Amino acid sequence: MQKIKTRNLTFLALLTALSVVLRLVAFPQNSTFRIELAFLPIAVAGSMFGSIGAGVSYLIADVVGTFCVGQAPIPTITICKILTGIIFGLFFYKRKKSIIKIVCAVILITIFIDLLAMPYALMPIMGGKSFFVILSDRFYAALFNVPLRIITIYVTFKYLNPIIEKEVEKNEHR
Repeated sequence: MQKIKTRNLTFLALLTALSVVLRLVAFPQNSTFRIELAFLPIAVAGSMFGSIGAGVSYLIADVVGTFCVGQAPIPTITICKILTGIIFGLFFYKRKKSIIKIVCAVILITIFIDLLAMPYALMPIMGGKSFFVILSDRFYAALFNVPLRIITIYVTFKYLNPIIEKEVEKNEHR
């Protein structure tokens, strides 16, 4: 029994670390316009470990990632990251990874997390910028992020899904 838990914890730690690294190699950005791939290991974590695993993974990745760039974590932003992981888990854990599910998950995260929740989370640290100013920057980022997320998640699941399904099945039978 302990071996299974250790193996799962190791996979989750690896995906969390990969998310931190991908966050650090983000494309040119400012505090509201952000194009990165840190979500990708979290989508895989959601597929392998469900909502709780993905949520915890993104929580740790956000906290460690902010410390790595010399900042302090902002709880409201961390909550948004946790919710993103939860949504990935709800859409991908023990489910067929169709393009429709991927598009639905990405659109849901984009609308409710990236465009509605994150501007409120960013307002206190943006020096008095209004919700709508931050929203407009995030909207332009979403024009890049939505196709990027859909394509990268689709390609990742296309090649990794047999491995993911085998690991999930192993964990269920032990």
